[in-house]
Amino acid sequence: MLEVFVTCLNRYANFLEEKKSKQDNGRDYVIPVGQEKLGGLIVEAITLLLAGNGANANVLRECGGAKCVQELVQYSECRYAALGIIKELVLTTGGDDDMAQLLTTLHAAPRTALQLKIDILEALRLCLKESHRTRTVFRKVNGFVYVTSVLVALEGKLCTIETNPEILNLLQLVFHTISTAMRFEPANAKFFYHEICKTSLCDTLRLLGCFTSEKVDALAECDVEPQSSDLQDVYHKLFVGSITNPELTDAVCPSLSYATLVYRLLYDLALDLFDKPNLNTGVLMKSPSLSRQASIEPQINTSGKRSNVNSLNLNPPIPDPIIVHPGVVVAMLQLLPCIKSENHDVSLTLQLYVSEVIKSLVRSERNQQDRFRSKTRTTLCMVLFSTCWSVLLLKLSNPQISGIFSGWEIHFVVYL
Repeated sequence: MLEVFVTCLNRYANFLEEKKSKQDNGRDYVIPVGQEKLGGLIVEAITLLLAGNGANANVLRECGGAKCVQELVQYSECRYAALGIIKELVLTTGGDDDMAQLLTTLHAAPRTALQLKIDILEALRLCLKESHRTRTVFRKVNGFVYVTSVLVALEGKLCTIETNPEILNLLQLVFHTISTAMRFEPANAKFFYHEICKTSLCDTLRLLGCFTSEKVDALAECDVEPQSSDLQDVYHKLFVGSITNPELTDAVCPSLSYATLVYRLLYDLALDLFDKPNLNTGVLMKSPSLSRQASIEPQINTSGKRSNVNSLNLNPPIPDPIIVHPGVVVAMLQLLPCIKSENHDVSLTLQLYVSEVIKSLVRSERNQQDRFRSKTRTTLCMVLFSTCWSVLLLKLSNPQISGIFSGWEIHFVVYL
């Protein structure tokens, strides 16, 4: 039965290829009556036959059906159904080649085929979420390299106001897929740190257009005072708001707005917050600018007992965020000097805000001792030497900045 289905599937693929070819040449083409419906029914039947059945999956591969299904992914008419079959193939034993072929299709997709990449990544993410074996296979077939390379196709897309929502959706899905692949997989997390974080992650993110294209190792000394807290609030709203539908304002240039969104994705990746909306704690709960305002505002003398009682804070303390992937925090530090724009005041304010975000990650002793060990800790402190020394120079010339870091730089230098 599967052999007959594969024969019909190949015929359906030929119809779709002919339709695509003629449409590319500006000619109309209509699939013969009943053929499109028959093709859809065949794809649905194959999906049912493969559900949890490794023997049927092997027969489909031997008949050449797996290769035909991979070719169907490029056609929007049957893409979701074809990805459903591939998902069943990947989840069964022997699905290594199927995942490798799916990643090859992702890599070979044209730069403009954003929806195709989104659909492939979403199907891949669901496979990684359901099975430990698929997460192991993902590492063995260089899945991290393939998925990260999707960012290269977005080169220069985040330097101006982008009206295509698919770009931000694809950007978020890349980080989401990587996070899912590393969840409960120490070997995958180690591979991502050594092969991606330490080598190409920062360079790849700089290609997006929201950071400087050249590599910057340290913050430059300056004597410009940061903007008011209103601008800090703008960055905070971007940071905690929607990634795929951000509220961009004229107060901040597009490149800095997108840089804020990239830092939010790095933040979620470092803490493994994807699929965990209830765990967004720390800096996502309270604006750093508000905490700074509270520290510099004069204390109001309240003498009445009633006012003292009303001012009691009975809410439970916000738990400190727990770093899951410290290598991503290092990447956040390395990108800090790359935040620049023509308006230096505005970019400096974003650097200060991001520094506050990083400070919230490394504030707890657990994150300092349990997470930053051996080479990771050494790398972190090397970055801190290059970035925080410049920040210390800023503190000497600007008293407004001194309340932000509170000895954070010296603490980590001593910790090394």
